[in-house]
Amino acid sequence: MKKFSVATFNLLNLNEPGLPIYKDTKGWSQTQYNRKIAWTARQIDLLNADVLASRSCGTRTHSGTRSTIHP
Repeated sequence: MKKFSVATFNLLNLNEPGLPIYKDTKGWSQTQYNRKIAWTARQIDLLNADVLASRSCGTRTHSGTRSTIHP
């Protein structure tokens, strides 16, 4: 029987730069966003999982709805 690895990763409110998130109406700067993306990529590489499930990724629109970020 062949084995495979499964991992989960919480993106901790990954949000596009300049968009409000909760009470922070200015959101993240482009620099903060770039650092978060680079850090996240390193962590996912370290996991080296065959299957990866993530959560807390998206952008709240001005109407309050949530959309998923597609890189």
